Amino acid sequence: MKPAPNKLIRVAVVENDPLRFVGFRALFDGDSGFVLQSNTPSSIFNARGYDLVLIGAHTGSTMYQIMAGLKGLNPSVRIIGTGSG
Repeated sequence: MKPAPNKLIRVAVVENDPLRFVGFRALFDGDSGFVLQSNTPSSIFNARGYDLVLIGAHTGSTMYQIMAGLKGLNPSVRIIGTGSG
């Protein structure tokens, strides 16, 4: 019997700055257990199937609105706010 493959952790990254997404990708590249998806603050609500959301704090006051909206859609979603500027 083969062991069950490890489940991939799907990470939605909400960033306005593409360079920050490149930085996150570099962090996660060494671990094949993660799949990153780039999202803008407006596109995250159309994304589906993610396990974790990383939201850049530089999105400003909309960061809290995004977090509340995501929790409203999926109360069990895990959200991490990333550092400011």
